[in-house]
Amino acid sequence: MTTFDGAAVTLSVLERTSGTVPDITSTTVTTYVQAQVDISVSQIVLIVFALVMSLFIIFVNSATILVVRRTRSLHTLSNMYVVSLAATDVVVGVGLIPLSMFYVPSIRNRYYDRNMKLCLLVLGTNLGMAVVSTIHMVFIAIDRYLYIIRPYLYETVVSRKVVYIIIASTWSFGLFYALLPQAIHDQARNTTSCDITIVMPVGYMFYANVSIYTTSVAIDVAMYSQILLTAYRHRRVIQSKTIVVQPPRSSHVFTTSLCQREDTGLFHAKLQSELRQEASQQEEASNTRPQIVSSSLAWKKPTDRFKSVKFFMTVFGVYFICLTPTVVCMGVDYYWPLPRFLYNMFNLLGLLNSGMNFIIYFALNARFRYAVLKLFRYPGVQNLADTSDASFLDN
Repeated sequence: MTTFDGAAVTLSVLERTSGTVPDITSTTVTTYVQAQVDISVSQIVLIVFALVMSLFIIFVNSATILVVRRTRSLHTLSNMYVVSLAATDVVVGVGLIPLSMFYVPSIRNRYYDRNMKLCLLVLGTNLGMAVVSTIHMVFIAIDRYLYIIRPYLYETVVSRKVVYIIIASTWSFGLFYALLPQAIHDQARNTTSCDITIVMPVGYMFYANVSIYTTSVAIDVAMYSQILLTAYRHRRVIQSKTIVVQPPRSSHVFTTSLCQREDTGLFHAKLQSELRQEASQQEEASNTRPQIVSSSLAWKKPTDRFKSVKFFMTVFGVYFICLTPTVVCMGVDYYWPLPRFLYNMFNLLGLLNSGMNFIIYFALNARFRYAVLKLFRYPGVQNLADTSDASFLDN
């Protein structure tokens, strides 16, 4: 805290106890005024970064929702998770606006330090939406696992009603988690600082958050590992079937006209009837080749499904890179306080994940990219109309 923080608290206490403001020196007033307008370079960086992130996250995720809604080929059950995740990120972007104001010393002291409910609402919203995003990642991984590894079970279990229930339950838990700080914050400390590691119990901020995060990451890794293992096995099967359908060289049939008789062990010229019989056998093998090829093509259908896995593994990888440093800093700060600028930067890094999904969609999926360019009336969009790769959620 700056000198202003102590002076302001002292003035507030004296006002409540005596009803009058004591006589203070000009030096104290000067310190008070300077603190009101004094903003360090690091705070300016945080404010600008948070505001730019907020606008970017709101824009790209609103575009994602609009694109999926207006593109009929993307109207799938699994894309409902994508839309819900984008809606979560929009809330994160909106929440970044008051969070950016938190980095202004005068605003923080006037509104956040003196209004603990507002402080907890802003900080709790960020945590709640982070939990919603985390749970979405888990259900997307499970959805991909069932769709690829257990397709018959997927067709039986997954329906529009089930997806609606999952999404509604996820949002309900996220809202509960966001509002929970209002009831459990540490009132005994009677602090006047909006510092989440001070006002929140360690059980909520560290143990609960870390438990949710590590459990979710473990499930995601397990699901995608099974999918990759299955993809590897399918590739091996396809390669083995490709070897079966290789046509034998004709020279093996017609140029070898000698054979070894089992009874004498001597080489004799093959009879014309034997040559015709071998030629007939080779022709039959050639006629069976289309059946083997069709079997190989049957294996390509599940292989096409792995395109969506590449996309979602990228989404999960970016999520893991952005959130892990934040979770680690959150735990370390309870026991070894970190510099505020470093802590806030890692917090913003975690929130930056909310704007990365759109970039991944656009980069990895031509159908989504075409829909975005069409939405914004890109001049050359008609030349891209024949993109035929599978949508990032292809059921």
